[in-house]
Amino acid sequence: MTRNHWPLVTLAAVLWLYWPTELLAAADEYSVAGSVAPAQSVPTHSDYELRIGPRIDYSLKDLHFVNGVVGYAVGTGRRRGQAPIVYKTTDGGRSWLPRSLDTGCHPRVIAFADENRGLVTFHDTTGCPEACQHRTAALITEDGGATWRRVDYPELRGHLIDVVFDHAGRAFGLLFQLDIDYGTSNPPRPTITLLLSEDRGKSWQPISRGVPPQAQTPPALALRHHQGQLYLTWADASILVFDTDGHLQETLETGYARLHDLIVVSESTLLATGTDGANHALIRSIDGGRTWNVLLNEYARIAFARSSDDFGVIVSRGTASGPNGHSRDVIAHTRDGGSTWRESTPILALSMSMKRRVRQPGIERDLLLLNDRIVEIDHADSL
Repeated sequence: MTRNHWPLVTLAAVLWLYWPTELLAAADEYSVAGSVAPAQSVPTHSDYELRIGPRIDYSLKDLHFVNGVVGYAVGTGRRRGQAPIVYKTTDGGRSWLPRSLDTGCHPRVIAFADENRGLVTFHDTTGCPEACQHRTAALITEDGGATWRRVDYPELRGHLIDVVFDHAGRAFGLLFQLDIDYGTSNPPRPTITLLLSEDRGKSWQPISRGVPPQAQTPPALALRHHQGQLYLTWADASILVFDTDGHLQETLETGYARLHDLIVVSESTLLATGTDGANHALIRSIDGGRTWNVLLNEYARIAFARSSDDFGVIVSRGTASGPNGHSRDVIAHTRDGGSTWRESTPILALSMSMKRRVRQPGIERDLLLLNDRIVEIDHADSL
């Protein structure tokens, strides 16, 4: 076990969240260790503040905030030989401390039970032939990322693709596996197993095995925890609801072939975005997922949800003009459950590269994780 100190850098140098992309070329002042440059915002014509970070030299994979001030992000290098990296913030995202991880494997998920104890999952293909199952492993820290140690799970084979902690510190995970014994004339069939860890990720036990997703179809899977219930989005756009002992409580049908987002606002209110062929929609249920209403017939990604009626989505608005034109998005915001919407000014493309939405606990702020940047949506002034 090795120990590396966190070198202090600011987001202007590594992961600066407060400079809008449109202003980066003109920026000639950078914050230095111990100071923070003034925040600058993108106009939104609504009651929140939007800050877009610049591209960074790492492909971001996951983001997790323990509370309103302590958070972690994990990414992989874009250049051959670059080690994976973990970023840590202790001031709500104003500055980040980077630390390289001592592994040549690609990280998948970062999750923490509290400020100090957490894990990064990854898959290890070292010496693995083409048809073999990937080794399942994680790096675990118990001192806030100062040191990490590898833990292997020899009884598991596949990708640990999502992990959530409950308030008691129990971890729940999704294991994605390929059934290579499905048949010689058939492609490997993917299966999903719901896992439980009582020791914060040091060991896992299966508590439920779900129905295999469609063969050869990459499942759009996500795991959500809300008030003692686990919500699993499935390959056919249904939502499986488990209790924390792994018992399937009900299956919620959305009517779409694929889900991109799911937010459990309350036990009765769920928001999701779905796709069925060329049809895209933002849908909402106010009866616990038994029936759904279409709010927008556009490709959208959910940016934030403050209540069952107050939420925002990222919507594509076509391509900017000019020889270097690129996709432009807007954030559409409603405060009356979708009856009326207010749109931001066009911003850079966010919807196609969005990986994770995180609400910082205890404060009115949402963070959107993209491939190579982080976007902050601050609602503090709208209270």
